[in-house]
Amino acid sequence: MTTVLNQATANGIILINEETGSGKFQVRTVSRANTPQADIAQRKYNGLSFSYTRSGAIHSVTVNGQINL
Repeated sequence: MTTVLNQATANGIILINEETGSGKFQVRTVSRANTPQADIAQRKYNGLSFSYTRSGAIHSVTVNGQINL
C-alpha cells in the first residue's frame, strides 16, 4: 500500500508535505494480535486502511483497489 501511495505521490495525485518532502498520506494496519480469531481462522484480513490529501490539481478522484492472492 505504501509503495502504491508513493507512486501516486510521484504522479502528482497526492499532495506533497512541504516539511517532509513525502506524500501526505497515512496507512493504518491492525496487528495479528488485534485481529479477531474468527477472521484468522477464515484467513481474512480486514485491518488495512489508508487516507491521503489529494493534489490541488485534481478536481475529482475515483479510488479502486485490488489484492491478488
